[in-house]
Amino acid sequence: MIDRIQLIKEQMLRDYIRKTLVQKDRLLEQQENKLRSVIRNMISEATEADPSANTGINVLEELLNDIATQFKDNYKMLTSEPSERVSFILHFIAFVNDVLNQEKMNDEAADIAAAKLSDEVPEPDAVVDIEAAEEIEDEEELEEITLSVGEEADSESEETEAGMFPDVDKDKDEDEAWINIEGCNPDGRARSILAFKDIKKKILDAYSTIGGKNAELFKKYLIKNLDAYRKQAEKELPNPDNDLANADYTELKC
Repeated sequence: MIDRIQLIKEQMLRDYIRKTLVQKDRLLEQQENKLRSVIRNMISEATEADPSANTGINVLEELLNDIATQFKDNYKMLTSEPSERVSFILHFIAFVNDVLNQEKMNDEAADIAAAKLSDEVPEPDAVVDIEAAEEIEDEEELEEITLSVGEEADSESEETEAGMFPDVDKDKDEDEAWINIEGCNPDGRARSILAFKDIKKKILDAYSTIGGKNAELFKKYLIKNLDAYRKQAEKELPNPDNDLANADYTELKC
């Protein structure tokens, strides 16, 4: 009988020790998890604070901080059907590519023109005929055309009418000049145009400060980040589309 009681006590003691150890292990695990979370946040904050090794990426990060919310808010306006949002992102990225490609071509043309000018050597000891130059200036002054009283009145009348009756078709014509991807939802395109008009200057201002490899990386990762923000915005909708939330823009079709 005594042996049985002793065995029961020993078993109870073992159970108590086991439970205590399990609780300690759980508490230790929770503390470790909290510590890991704190360390991760510290690393994340340090990473975000440190500038990139590439100037183009630093410029891009500054731009994204300025336009991300505006971009996502416009995307989340389109809630009737997924095709609107597909049209939005495809058109928006098409606009980005178009405007940055034009900017690049303008920069290249300016560089070529500057190179040609630097190659042109002026003729030495050029003699300027001052009297001939003065005669040309006098002739140009005589050839200046002045408006008559009637013409001035007509001009003022036209300006007044333009102010009284603004061109209501101007905005419509401008929208028609934008890229139009065949088969895409028109409402998504219209919202994309509106959003891009507001953001375009900020993109160009940032892009104008860099060139070469920096500009290439800026453009590449601008598009990647816009697509990432688009996926994030999709998941934040009341009724998100799982395919849209996970697919890259290159996989989307109207």
